[in-house]
Amino acid sequence: MLKTGRLVYNTDYSNYFPDHEGDILKNADSYIGISLTNKNEEVIGMIAIASDNAIPDTNLAENILYVASSRAIIELERQLENDNTRRYQQGLNLIDDWIARLITEGYDKTVFFNNICLAAQEITDAQLAAFPVLDENQETYQFISASGIESEKLADLKLDLDDGGLCAWTIQNNKTLLLNDLVNDSRAKIQLSKKFKITSALLTPVTLKDKTYGAIAVFKNHNDFDKIDEQLITQFSQSVQMAIINMQLVSEMRSERERAEVTLHSIADAVITTNVHGHIEYMNQVAEKLTAWKLNKAKNKAVQEVFRIEDIDTGELIHDVVNSCLDDGISINKSALILTNKNDNKKHIESSISPILKTSGEVEGVVIVFHDESQRRQLENTIKHQAAHEPITALLNREACD
Repeated sequence: MLKTGRLVYNTDYSNYFPDHEGDILKNADSYIGISLTNKNEEVIGMIAIASDNAIPDTNLAENILYVASSRAIIELERQLENDNTRRYQQGLNLIDDWIARLITEGYDKTVFFNNICLAAQEITDAQLAAFPVLDENQETYQFISASGIESEKLADLKLDLDDGGLCAWTIQNNKTLLLNDLVNDSRAKIQLSKKFKITSALLTPVTLKDKTYGAIAVFKNHNDFDKIDEQLITQFSQSVQMAIINMQLVSEMRSERERAEVTLHSIADAVITTNVHGHIEYMNQVAEKLTAWKLNKAKNKAVQEVFRIEDIDTGELIHDVVNSCLDDGISINKSALILTNKNDNKKHIESSISPILKTSGEVEGVVIVFHDESQRRQLENTIKHQAAHEPITALLNREACD
């Protein structure tokens, strides 16, 4: 409801206009004002008039102000609702942008968790953000990342889960916590109010596989958090769960890929892998040696440009082997080929080309495995020559003539 101001005569008007400077009211003889309150009985403004003469009909003046204030409060609440709607939508857009970034850049854990804190800061306009994570022992938690004012104080800080602090409460209860009076909250006094110049806190849990993983915590040092902040940080927390799962998968895949590359580097055969477009993604050292191409130069080139092969009998270049493997999804074995390297030197090779399949069965590239057969071919030719010629005269023997 609206509250009505008092009728005042011959009074110090600075009490009613404490922020006013100047001499606009120096000749005022009367004043009447009405405060504007919202549905929660919170004062959000006022309408007032002052006159250098006494107001002849104060009841009429109050009624006029009451009607004006009623219209004003409706307009102010409408604007506030529009502002909140716009702010909420802007926050959702920020969440979408940050989650897309977290997913596409989720290969460096340090950067990943730091970006979560930076995102939480921007979404809620906070001065400090932190990400405490529950340890495997379920008895302690650690701040794996923080950003904002004095965030270095939280770097790698490990605390007991039963310390009674804000972060511990959120993790243990798996509930969002909004506090705008940290000075008088016992949980904040334990670890935060003494170390940081903050007045408000907003914490929301992060769960993975229905178990508490940690919490996203944001803090302000001058303004309060509100319901819009709470809704946005809760939405962000739910989206972060998906990003963390993606980051863990990427990390596991990178580890598996690194182990695979170590294995491929250690085997005797040459190995080349391509993407679905037939462009080179990887070559081991044996492949580099046989093709005379370094991986950093060959990467992203069409495989035919590096792996130049021709039929051993006809000498014709073979271009469509990799494409056939990609299109048909079948392995192709070529036992006798000639490889022309970057320096135009030729070597006899044996090779096999196989598709790389996703779990869905879809082809995502090919792997080419080959090895140098030049010495064996040379030895075979030598043996054949010796078998067909006399050792002293080097002429064809009787068996060769027959």
